[in-house]
Amino acid sequence: EINNESLDINEENKVVFLDTYLPFHPDYTMQKQRPPSEPEIYFSKLRAFFDSIEKQLSIKVIVALHPRSSYSKAELNAYFGNRTCQQNNTAQLIKDAKFIISGPSTSISFAILFKKPIQLITTDEIKTHNLEFGATLSYSKELNSPIINISNPENYKQYSIPKIHTSNYDVYIENYLSCSKEKDKLSTEILI
Repeated sequence: EINNESLDINEENKVVFLDTYLPFHPDYTMQKQRPPSEPEIYFSKLRAFFDSIEKQLSIKVIVALHPRSSYSKAELNAYFGNRTCQQNNTAQLIKDAKFIISGPSTSISFAILFKKPIQLITTDEIKTHNLEFGATLSYSKELNSPIINISNPENYKQYSIPKIHTSNYDVYIENYLSCSKEKDKLSTEILI
């Protein structure tokens, strides 16, 4: 069961993890590829990272589930450590968050639009997966956002929230989310 009720946690106390449904995403099956990581390895590293930053920052990690995910209640508890998980509410969760944690996800666009800091994450296993890690590197370069390899707890032992590089966000919005040369036209005119 997924909790889609509104949360009584203010922005200062909430960080949102954007679930990419790794390692279960159906794209891996369709493309006849092995997922970048085994579930037990990936989720244990996620939980350790979440536990650490929650303790260090006195903050709660909320999970914005991938829209195509179909975790059971037992899987949600096992994989995410009994944290609040919501599906189909990603934009609102991001809007109300202090910062975002993510691998490569199109939902990062919401964080950019709402001007939220983005912490990109990877693992030793994901770093060997060219497509997955390549996408993470691209986001990092475009947004000037740091990547933490959560395979090693030393990498986040003294964690601090990443900074927003507004100029990078503005360029990203211009290049990927809007088109200023069409700004004087109605949406219908642009679509046509």
